[in-house]
Amino acid sequence: IYKSLKPDTLKIGFVGKINADDEFVYFLTEEFIVSLSLAKLSNPYIIKTEPASFLSYFFNIDNKIYVINQDDRLYLLNNLLLLPLYIKKPANISQTICAIKYSEGKVILGIGNKLYLFDGENFYDFPIKDQKYLNACVLTGGISLNDTSFVLTTVIGGAMVISKNTGKTLYTINYQSGLPDDEIFSAAKDIDGGLWLSHSLGISRVDLSIPITKFSSYQGISGNLMSVINFNNTIYVGTNNGLFYLTEIKNYETKEIDIKVKVPEQSDVNNQNKQIVQKSLSEEKQAEEQPVTNEKRKKVSFFARLFKKTEINESAPETKIKEEIEQKQNIIEKEKLLVKKTKISALQSISYQFKKIEGLNDKCKQIVQYNNKLLIAGNNGLYECYNNKINTVIKDIYINHIFSSEYNKNRIYIATNKGIVVLTNSSDKWQTEWIKDLDNIAIFSVYEDKNIIWAGGENVAYKISFNKEMYNIKKFVIDSYIPEKIYFGKKDTDLYLLHSSDRYIYNETSDTIVKDNNYEIKEDLKFFNFQSKYFFIHENNKWVIFDNKNDEISAMTSFINMFREVNYIYVDKNKNLWIIDGTNDLYKISSKNYKEYNPEISLYFKQIINPDGIKFNLKEINTGYKNNALKFIILSPFYAKPDGVEYQYYIEGLIDKWSNWSNNTIIDLPYIPYGHYKLFVRARNILGKISEPQSISFKINKPFWLQWWFISIEVILIFLLIVIIIRMREAKLRRDKEILEQKVKERTQTIEEQKEEIEAQRDALAIQNEEILQQKEEIEAQRDEIEAQRDRIVKQNEEIKASIYYAQRIQSAVMPSKELLDKWLKEYFILFKPRDIVSGDFYWATQKDGKIIVAAADCTGHGVPGAFMSMLGISFLNEIVGNGDIIQANIILEELRTYIKSTLFQTGKENEQKDGMDMSLCIFDFKNNILQFAGAYNPVYYITEGELTEIKGDKMPIGIYVADEKSFENKEIKIKKNDVIYICSDGYEDQFGGTEGRKFMAKSFKKLLLEIHKKPMEDQKEILNSRFEEWKGSYPQIDDVLVIGIRV
Repeated sequence: IYKSLKPDTLKIGFVGKINADDEFVYFLTEEFIVSLSLAKLSNPYIIKTEPASFLSYFFNIDNKIYVINQDDRLYLLNNLLLLPLYIKKPANISQTICAIKYSEGKVILGIGNKLYLFDGENFYDFPIKDQKYLNACVLTGGISLNDTSFVLTTVIGGAMVISKNTGKTLYTINYQSGLPDDEIFSAAKDIDGGLWLSHSLGISRVDLSIPITKFSSYQGISGNLMSVINFNNTIYVGTNNGLFYLTEIKNYETKEIDIKVKVPEQSDVNNQNKQIVQKSLSEEKQAEEQPVTNEKRKKVSFFARLFKKTEINESAPETKIKEEIEQKQNIIEKEKLLVKKTKISALQSISYQFKKIEGLNDKCKQIVQYNNKLLIAGNNGLYECYNNKINTVIKDIYINHIFSSEYNKNRIYIATNKGIVVLTNSSDKWQTEWIKDLDNIAIFSVYEDKNIIWAGGENVAYKISFNKEMYNIKKFVIDSYIPEKIYFGKKDTDLYLLHSSDRYIYNETSDTIVKDNNYEIKEDLKFFNFQSKYFFIHENNKWVIFDNKNDEISAMTSFINMFREVNYIYVDKNKNLWIIDGTNDLYKISSKNYKEYNPEISLYFKQIINPDGIKFNLKEINTGYKNNALKFIILSPFYAKPDGVEYQYYIEGLIDKWSNWSNNTIIDLPYIPYGHYKLFVRARNILGKISEPQSISFKINKPFWLQWWFISIEVILIFLLIVIIIRMREAKLRRDKEILEQKVKERTQTIEEQKEEIEAQRDALAIQNEEILQQKEEIEAQRDEIEAQRDRIVKQNEEIKASIYYAQRIQSAVMPSKELLDKWLKEYFILFKPRDIVSGDFYWATQKDGKIIVAAADCTGHGVPGAFMSMLGISFLNEIVGNGDIIQANIILEELRTYIKSTLFQTGKENEQKDGMDMSLCIFDFKNNILQFAGAYNPVYYITEGELTEIKGDKMPIGIYVADEKSFENKEIKIKKNDVIYICSDGYEDQFGGTEGRKFMAKSFKKLLLEIHKKPMEDQKEILNSRFEEWKGSYPQIDDVLVIGIRV
């Protein structure tokens, strides 16, 4: 709620700045200073200024208010009066933009683009090292950050953090370093030392204390970042385009200057020249300090300068410098000094950029240091980098992993798709040895434990020992439903074998591998073992180092959790962590100051509501039994990673133990019994720091029937009722006694008869009881049978679901793996979204005779029936292409149709099932730049030079067709570099969605492809996926979705 402090009758204009001392708060307008007492905040008082004098700026030094007007005059506000100060000051003081506290009794004034130190009596120049940068970027404001630094904001250069002691720029915060916009409107700081910057795109918070530095903002690097190493204090980064290193760029400016040489016989004259030159320079300095007169100065208000760009005129200073040089030259000529001209190079600036090392265009997946060289793992071989020169060590082989031996420093193990290479170096020459019996076996990881080498393959591990110049190999098979790559790690004395969904322990005594049943995996594991000393693992939603003996590295891993996705981790010799994240950025986590980053973690109760949305006062929560469901909304700001904060709570009097940690900021209590309670909550940030518990008390009132007054009324009513009943009972008993006495006589005679009748009834009841017991046993037996049938149905359902999930893994396994696709295709994506657990759509690819064959198919149906068809299609395609001699798209489709019809016994009879599939099949001949295409209903889209062309498939399926079967048509397309080819099923364009619930349609799909075709292929995949989900909205997915994109 805002309250106006100004009476409606008071007209003061636009308020441009606010300041305060111990007694008053002051508001600055163009013509007035309005003061309000801090004690009352009422009865504003207008401080008079000189006639026709526009106010420009005011600032505070130790509770003294200084005021500047547009005529470059300086005043001191004393007892609500403006007292002029007659001191030397900068000529353009009316252009003051900001006042920054320097220390007690001193401020830094930003005047134009120059800084001055003012102590209340004198002005001093405050030089900064990057004055040229500030001049180019135009100052807009500034604040004090702490006792040792302050911040300057600019129009086009972001913000500068500058040392108060040295004037050096500590940080430059701009678009290049991650700021959304370089035009800064204002700056502020919070109690945690965070810097807040406002700009045209919103507000950003900068935490300068966090020990994380971004390195990918430097220019020169291209491609997707894949690896990093700090080698000889130089940062090397591997991408899919090659190897880059970060280098220092020094910019020099060559200047021609005059130097004076003494003439030996005129030493006295030289001394006179010195005095003249010094006198001249002294006069020039005094002239610079004299204020400029205001007679011809154009009056421009503070508010006009606030909203208009500053014009910087540099011609006048240049003219003045030229005149000074001419004067000095005249003095030298008059004194007959010998003058020589010479050229000097002055260092203007130092910057950094990445440079590519020529000779390596392969993917650099891992970089390992060996003595004074680097070894790089690529898709096409192993490379050596020495003095930034590239040599090929092993060529034409797919490298998966490099492992440096800890026991033999001269030995390196290379895991490849065709086995393990033992690499040794002798006399600076590499010697290679293949481990026998592992030929043509894909090895993904290597680990050395004492004298034993462990190799991880797909669902298999090899134990390799060396004995008498021979390798002894033992194979261990790891059970898994799907293909899993095996990795190794050691904790304490135990060797572990791990894959993405489980882990095993090696028993050295029995020489066996057993499953670790004590280990619970909540999500798929992720591993990084790019260095032999460090094995990082992502488990239970956080990164840890597997062998946690290194306490310092273990403590630093908590900072890795700040990144949403991590693709590479490297530890340098200074124990700094280098991270490549999912946004293709490179960061360093410093080991020097990570301990200093210890942000306070605070916790607040933001809101408390009931199911009807009624909000409660946080100071007093008292509700009736009908509203005994409450939601407590809590908040713990942690700007480094807001969604990384977890919460834990317990309720005194209801829940005595702390709950499990959760990211949920809402504590939902759907039912609370009546009583007094106290809720305790605490928060834990991503670094593991836990806040102090915060508590809030609340009360659920008793229902009215449990209130004391209601119970008292009930007691009284019950007592009266009892009295009445007793009285009525006594009267009735008297009447009944008389009647009974009469009837006793009458019934005495029939007692014997009644006794016999009762005994007969008793016997009948015994018989009925036996019948009822028998019926009960029959009912219980039926109930047990029904429950047994129910249990069998549940078990069958679980087995069916398990089978379907297993079928999904089989289906995924038979499709081409990402490793093969990466090897065959440079740039591509596959968007695959099954409607059910298993899919009727499938993709298939292979390589033969130097050509890449890619197919996208849509089988009849979806779910399990469609999946069966997809398995048939993949199997037949493997057989057709694997055994065939002719690589031609239409022939492959015709043979596949023959196989389908034969397998499904399709003869064309009436009422016969018409199962089959639609397909787009492409054959890429990248050597001759030719694309073959044949399609069954499905088309191919290719985009060249910004134009999309659709080539439709034949209008008949792969399977029996009611019309006369014709041959599929083979179509050839001439392709060139950067052309993009798309094949797909009809699931994307047939999806219902949008505001009107209609289909997406092929026209919209083609338009979307044309919009995104220039973007990287992974970005295209994400755009297609997000656009699909946005279009689908709440509508169900009606079909399987498959889209494949390939860039030439």
